Amino acid sequence: MWPYSQQAIQQRFRKNLSFFQQNMPSLYKVLKDIRFKRLTLSVDEQKKRWDIMDGQRSLYLGDGEGYATEEANTFCGYFPEGAGIQTIAPLQVDNYSAPRFFHNHLNTTLQQLDYSAMDPKCHRMPDFMPLVVFTGIGAGVHIQKTLEQRDCQVVLVMDTDPEALLMSMYLTDWYDIIPRYTTQEGRFFNFILVDEVDEQRTFMGFWNELVQYTPLFPSLNIFYNHLKEAFRDKLIKRIQEEFKVFLTAWGFYDDEANQLNNALHNLKNLVPTLPRNLEADMIIWANSNPAVIVGAGPSLNERIDWIKENRKRFFLISAGTALSILKHHDIVPDMHVEIESDYATVDHLKATLDENYQIPLLAGAIQLNPRVFNLTQRGLLYYKDSTALHAMFGARTSAQLQGMTPTCTNAATGLALQLGFKQLFLFGMDFGYKSKTETHAAGSVYFDEKAPKYLQDSIGERMSNLKVEAIDGSTLLTEPIYNAARDRVEKLLYTFQHQAKAYNCSLGAKIDGTEVVASRDFFEAMIGAEVHPDEYREQLLYRSVLTAPSEIDQGIKLAATYLGNVCQFVRQEVKAMNPDYRGLVMAVLKITRRLEADFRKQRTPLFYLVRGTIWHYLNAGISVCYTATDTDTGLKHLKIWQARFIDFLEQWPQHYEWLVERNVDANDDGWLVKRIGEAVDDPFYHGPASAAKGDQA
Repeated sequence: MWPYSQQAIQQRFRKNLSFFQQNMPSLYKVLKDIRFKRLTLSVDEQKKRWDIMDGQRSLYLGDGEGYATEEANTFCGYFPEGAGIQTIAPLQVDNYSAPRFFHNHLNTTLQQLDYSAMDPKCHRMPDFMPLVVFTGIGAGVHIQKTLEQRDCQVVLVMDTDPEALLMSMYLTDWYDIIPRYTTQEGRFFNFILVDEVDEQRTFMGFWNELVQYTPLFPSLNIFYNHLKEAFRDKLIKRIQEEFKVFLTAWGFYDDEANQLNNALHNLKNLVPTLPRNLEADMIIWANSNPAVIVGAGPSLNERIDWIKENRKRFFLISAGTALSILKHHDIVPDMHVEIESDYATVDHLKATLDENYQIPLLAGAIQLNPRVFNLTQRGLLYYKDSTALHAMFGARTSAQLQGMTPTCTNAATGLALQLGFKQLFLFGMDFGYKSKTETHAAGSVYFDEKAPKYLQDSIGERMSNLKVEAIDGSTLLTEPIYNAARDRVEKLLYTFQHQAKAYNCSLGAKIDGTEVVASRDFFEAMIGAEVHPDEYREQLLYRSVLTAPSEIDQGIKLAATYLGNVCQFVRQEVKAMNPDYRGLVMAVLKITRRLEADFRKQRTPLFYLVRGTIWHYLNAGISVCYTATDTDTGLKHLKIWQARFIDFLEQWPQHYEWLVERNVDANDDGWLVKRIGEAVDDPFYHGPASAAKGDQA
């Protein structure tokens, strides 16, 4: 019997429906209520051909099976054994050279490898496909044809249309395919359906699903865009552009340890934190007054007079090193925002603040270096997202702000929005520059001869050739961290689109969700009358909260238990894995899926204490194995990595215990005068006490 006869497709549909009901009940609940509105199946039993019509459009040009077969053959031909997987660059021997515990441990692992037998440019396809992401279900036959030709270990099928999945149940033997993808068989299969509301939400839906497979995604994934659909192709390209930005947001334990040490000092020194709920009068004040947020981008040179000559008509928030530019123009902000835990924050504030120039309020992340509060009279802390610190110390009494990483500009934007400001004017938030000699506005601390040399030198270290679209349609140079910050601002504005309006008064990159302000007259017409911020700042401080010593102790113990449990679980999985290419993929999948599932179930931000570090070490395993130019070298490298990762997982909880029990006064703590790329007093660090070069932070 022809497999697509009317009798065959009805039998297949019933089998698939029964399979989904028993094995995929959540998808079954969606499918059982679907009625075909757009898609129609056309079957010609005489010619033995079938097609699917999307309205009046033929998807397969009259021959569905022929189209799917040819498309699958073409896709498989692109990725033969040994082909390069062009996603992110493999690790190099000096990627983790910072003289701290985690970096040093992983760096020692990488130094044991034979780099002469490794591809420095890309990962290589083994005799199977580690991770295939099919975008577009269509009839599903192209997926079945691909899986008949190639052994695909992890298969993700993504679409926005449940109707397509329902249609595929007539044509594709899901009931036969999916049962072969079990962890016992060393394989995995999953459907991912997201709503197609608009491009941004569809992108975020796909992205949020894919990151659950990190670091298999983005290191080893390949995309199959069925029917070469333009909308999905655009989404894939956007996902690929996000790869490098994504890597900068992973974080790692050395930074987490540094942040924890800083936070413990700040809490014990009784620096107050932003309360969990702001009272109505505070929200009303912010609702009623415009906020100007100032970054350090070069276009601030052309717009600084807008700020200076209207200074009393808005609440002025400076972000990071923009403070030095405001000082250059004799402008004092109403609030200054910092986020970076590194000692560089202390250095740039030392170079900016003096007896003649002070700020009325410093709003800093809880992990800010405590030495900054020796430089300013009044400070307020906030908990940002994507760290474990709020779950440890602030969950009961303090607010946790969203969208605060990776830079001060998006942190200032996030803080303003979550304080309740409804009108935001963004100055000097360029997120790019025309040339590598014009990266910051005049007066920046980076141009200050009195500033530390490493701050001055950093201006000349711009190596990125990334491009970004400017507001006038031209192209600017940018960097991964600037792209990440702009992306975070756009997501914040999207989230708050019904509560606030943002105006782009910068002359840099295009910022989605903002209205570009071209004229000074428009700006001055929007900002209104004089603002009186003194009482507002007083009330912010008065209503802030302190953390009791008992809560600090409870938070330390909570994180210790979580870290110990995670290390035990990961260590067991790494020990039990088959020490080969497939075994590594399955171990990575089990570990990351379990940690993500626990995180989503328990909603515990303690996950951020471990996530980035585990991703980095797992990704190192992928890199050392999948870049090898021959299988024997790959397996040899894998054994080295396996033993070293187990060793790290045994030491990690011990390091945490040592860190939280140090009990060193802030005035005597040597950690507080070192940058993250410099060695500190740490019995777990075994290496040269020199500053890192090429640190992958």
